Amino acid sequence: MTRMLLKYREVDFERPRHFDDSNWEGLLLEQQRFDRAVLAEDLGDVVGSLKTMIESISKTVLELGGESPNNNTKFPVVFQSAHAKLLDQSIEGHNLEGPSRNVLEQTRKMILSLDEIRNQSGSGHGRTFSPDIKPDTVEVLSAIAFSWIHWALPRIDNFAEGRPDVLIRDLIVINNTFTRGRLVNRLLDANLDKLEPKQQREIGLAVARRGMQGTFVVWEDGVEDCARSDSIKDWPVGYREGVFQGLYTDKIGNFHANSSSILISLRVIDPIPDIEDLVKETNEVCKASVPLHPERAWDDLVTRQRLDAAFQQQIEHRSAEDAEQLWQLKATLGLPPF
Repeated sequence: MTRMLLKYREVDFERPRHFDDSNWEGLLLEQQRFDRAVLAEDLGDVVGSLKTMIESISKTVLELGGESPNNNTKFPVVFQSAHAKLLDQSIEGHNLEGPSRNVLEQTRKMILSLDEIRNQSGSGHGRTFSPDIKPDTVEVLSAIAFSWIHWALPRIDNFAEGRPDVLIRDLIVINNTFTRGRLVNRLLDANLDKLEPKQQREIGLAVARRGMQGTFVVWEDGVEDCARSDSIKDWPVGYREGVFQGLYTDKIGNFHANSSSILISLRVIDPIPDIEDLVKETNEVCKASVPLHPERAWDDLVTRQRLDAAFQQQIEHRSAEDAEQLWQLKATLGLPPF
């Protein structure tokens, strides 16, 4: 057996935090199979075990994404789906396109070629002949497979943390600590603009409510940055709708808006073309919430004037239907016209 293949037996994998024991043990079993094949100088089984290591990781990625691939699902389908999910993360700063992605696209094609070689010359099939495969070819395949594995494993935690349910849990269920920039990275991992509107809204709602609890880095990174931007690609409509509503009521229905949250809520919805249903729903939630005594929060004239001006600015460039709902919300908040 070549010295290069023996070197691959010494490679250690770093366990992702989101791999449970069964995920991790499954991968290690496949790695042990690779080790045995190398020692036995069984090149066909070496190729087969490279494929099964990649398949083990790919299936775990899909499970973390809420999918349940069965044993009948073909390797190319499982692998390419997992590979695409990992590619959806940032690979060069905030840029999801470019040379790095081109390299990874070529890696994807090479892994598919590995599977084809495995089908022709690897283990897992009854043969009536001895497949002809060269040691240097197996070295190249091993380099490709281990490169992909070392690329994929560190990305799995980012992918898992970008899942809407995990992000929401960390924000408002278990109140995980968020340091400067952490929420930004997790929102990038979540690929907001590719999520369903319902998921976008749930994340926005959680971000706003956590920000309203006094977590300043979440407020700045997830609410203020959104309000400053006119982009509905970086900050999609669903996310903005969630933030808007989360700035008025908490997760158990209590009204928690203050003058600052109301002012910023009107900036958050500025790029949304149609706000009638959103404002109507928010108004109804506010009416049903307890306690609802907003006039105590802005009983000084200057604050009331600022709030009135912000509402007027929204009302002036909205349709009659949108404007009516804004007037209704304004009245519910105890802000009559001056």
